[in-house]
Amino acid sequence: MAEKSKSGALKISSREELRKWLESLPPERGRWVAVAIAARAALRVAPTAVVYAPVGDHLGRKRRFLDLVFGLFLSSASARVAAIFQTRPNESRALAASKVVARANEHAATARCVAARAARDAARAAASAFTSHAVSKAADAVHWAADTDTFAADVWKTVSHDANFIGSGGTVQMLAEAPLWPKDAPD
Repeated sequence: MAEKSKSGALKISSREELRKWLESLPPERGRWVAVAIAARAALRVAPTAVVYAPVGDHLGRKRRFLDLVFGLFLSSASARVAAIFQTRPNESRALAASKVVARANEHAATARCVAARAARDAARAAASAFTSHAVSKAADAVHWAADTDTFAADVWKTVSHDANFIGSGGTVQMLAEAPLWPKDAPD
């Protein structure tokens, strides 16, 4: 389970700690908290997809980049809307969005696009009818979002902030609508 600081605040710093904390919540609440956290993680790292922007006039690369950005935001939006309204989104749309991201990611300049993986797992969390699957996919989304040397500490710190917000009585809808970064976004 996540450790607590001297002030009593949760400090989550790994996929396993997040999964255990989400599982400690009542199942239906845990599912929606998981979906909100997954969407927020994907949106936090979405700007990193710019490194895959094509240079020059290569039409195929431009198309794949547009697919990546479209899938990224569609996946994140599916999860965010599901968290706000707590309704299971059209599963085929959420999974289709995750497939667009996966296909675009295959053609990215490197083998890894953390924003795309986070968005894919956010969409899968939103499409899941089962709390345990949503929790697992949400933990994966945060893991992928934190999978950069640049953002790792910032992502886990904001996830801890989100968990403490929920722990202090905040609703899932309020969390989903809150600013992505509690203070300033990292450089």
